Amino acid sequence: DVAGYLEKKEERIQAIAQRAIDKYEATGRPQEIRELSPFERRMAHSYLTDKGYKSESAGEGYDRHIVVSK
Repeated sequence: DVAGYLEKKEERIQAIAQRAIDKYEATGRPQEIRELSPFERRMAHSYLTDKGYKSESAGEGYDRHIVVSK
């Protein structure tokens, strides 16, 4: 882990996931998180689950994304 690279990446992914949670809470509608690598999606799934939210992967190939709900 050079100069905290993984820690910074995890913080960035958690911030993205938290924005999706906030938007979900504000709108009541499932939110999508797009343009994450498989490794980043795994980080986001873990964060969302730890926060008590449901996360599902949807789409195929480059269109793969996470749908956040409760």
